[in-house]
Amino acid sequence: MKRIIITTIFIASALFAANGQPAIKFWDDGPLTFNDFQVRHISLDESPFAQAPQPMDLDGGFVGETVKGKDGNLRYSYTRYRTYMDQLNSWYDPTYATPADLRFMQGIFDIMEIARRESFGADTLSAYDARQYRQRLLTSRVTQYYQETNNGKDTERVAEYEARNAALLDSLDAEPRYPVPVINNDGFGMDLYMGYFGELPFGRMADYLGMGHGVSMGFDFYYRHAFLQLAINAASYGKLRKDGFYYDPEENYDWVAGKNVSGGNILIGLGYRVYDGPWVALSPMAGVAVAILNQNMDRKDRNGTIVSSGMSGFRAFAGMNVNVKLFRKLSGFDYGESGLQFQVFGAYTDNPALGAVWSLNFGVAYNLGAWIRQ
Repeated sequence: MKRIIITTIFIASALFAANGQPAIKFWDDGPLTFNDFQVRHISLDESPFAQAPQPMDLDGGFVGETVKGKDGNLRYSYTRYRTYMDQLNSWYDPTYATPADLRFMQGIFDIMEIARRESFGADTLSAYDARQYRQRLLTSRVTQYYQETNNGKDTERVAEYEARNAALLDSLDAEPRYPVPVINNDGFGMDLYMGYFGELPFGRMADYLGMGHGVSMGFDFYYRHAFLQLAINAASYGKLRKDGFYYDPEENYDWVAGKNVSGGNILIGLGYRVYDGPWVALSPMAGVAVAILNQNMDRKDRNGTIVSSGMSGFRAFAGMNVNVKLFRKLSGFDYGESGLQFQVFGAYTDNPALGAVWSLNFGVAYNLGAWIRQ
């Protein structure tokens, strides 16, 4: 029986001739000719039991190429397979090979291309499973071809295969229809954001403090559309507007008007993406935090460090995250997106100086996220 080696992965550098020219021929480059094969001379056994030599051998398979696609802000890639013959390891003996043998090899090459087209559905499997599927399909079809044509000796059967192959190649799509991927974010993910944080106090708090400006950094840990947010916000509220705001009994210090006040909060929240489109995601969220305010005093400790007076209080908040997606990328089972994250939420704080106070918190940050899709 003639031999054919079916491969689905190859090392590109191994398929180049010594002169640096490519040593492969793709199916869509045209029909096979004797010039596509290496010349190899076979020595016959002189015994009376010697069999007719194998006049030709075809080595080939499928090679994958990465093709990149773009749809709006989404960049994605997929693997496109092509049928090829390995011209370094495919050969014929000009002493014994005939045009009928070449015709038989062309039948094998056509069956390889048919198997490639019939296995388009395997692209939804993992890379390993898809290779195994193509390997089994191709081996089965080629083995059947050998058996039904008596290794190419039954020329009438070869002609029947030739007609059937031509009909199949005419009816099957030459390339799969690659739809734009639908991103569901149905696995685990995480994103990081960093940017501007602002806080606008209301009521009695606004009598003493101006609007706070600062920075924010946080992490969102996702499972499907739900997420847990951990964040730190730091801000400066400018100068204390008037005296009588807070007396610190531990430091025996009465906060002074005209001196700067700084602060921030450490928060934990839960949210859910109620809308997750290709450009925008909307996520209501709520949580709790520790709100902190500080003012430096007019003295230093023994190490020369300025001593500050601080207060902290419980905070509860609720609001909305709006993610504007500027760039998205899908690669296999990994998905990432980046863009701007806008936050706005109302906060209730149990302030040690004034009791219950309210504020409006908001921010804009650069967001970078990644998910492992299931």
